[in-house]
Amino acid sequence: MRRIFRVISIAMLACVLISGCGRIPKEVAEYKEWYEALQIEDRQGFKYGGFSSDDNHIHLSIECNYNNLGDFAKVVSRHNEFVRQNPDYFPKDTAIYFISYYESPMPFLDCYNKPGDYFGEVGGIGIEENSEIKYISANLFQLEYAYKQYKNAFSIPVLVLTTDTPEDVHAENLEFLEQFKNLDQIIVNYNALGYDMTPTLEGINKYAPGVEVYQVVDGGELQKWQ
Repeated sequence: MRRIFRVISIAMLACVLISGCGRIPKEVAEYKEWYEALQIEDRQGFKYGGFSSDDNHIHLSIECNYNNLGDFAKVVSRHNEFVRQNPDYFPKDTAIYFISYYESPMPFLDCYNKPGDYFGEVGGIGIEENSEIKYISANLFQLEYAYKQYKNAFSIPVLVLTTDTPEDVHAENLEFLEQFKNLDQIIVNYNALGYDMTPTLEGINKYAPGVEVYQVVDGGELQKWQ
């Protein structure tokens, strides 16, 4: 009888180990410890969406509804904590991207550790480059909608704001900035020319006072406003 129980116990343990291994997508096997530290648990509106690694670039995609932004923020924070505890885990020249999708193949949030040429990323001034995620790039009005519906805080130094309709921006649209922690710089990267920066600056000064503000101008250069 004891032998039967022992066989059953071993079989059950094997099943647990196999199921545990199954939670690691095979394409992420090389970064198993890192992926496990991220704790991406599938739930409604939030799940692993894909992974690729090539030429010193790492891309992690996550399907994420607006009401799961808090989960996405936790994944980014867990990555940064893992990097601080394991500073040599990624080669120093590795560009790391966390991309969040919502009901569209177009990214809702782009998070990255350094600017590059994959998605036209923009970098800040004087921001130290390492494997920690330092940047979030997102559409201003999508952020406004998301933060009105659900309060979720990101702890990140640089926010890149985009929009195709800067003429529609009013100071009150930027209230979501109150939900960002440890924000040092905001980069305005509107997809337009000749727009009025006044409403954007008023909103930043009201909801994120003291943060440095830069604008992307012709040629991709940054112009400092304050």
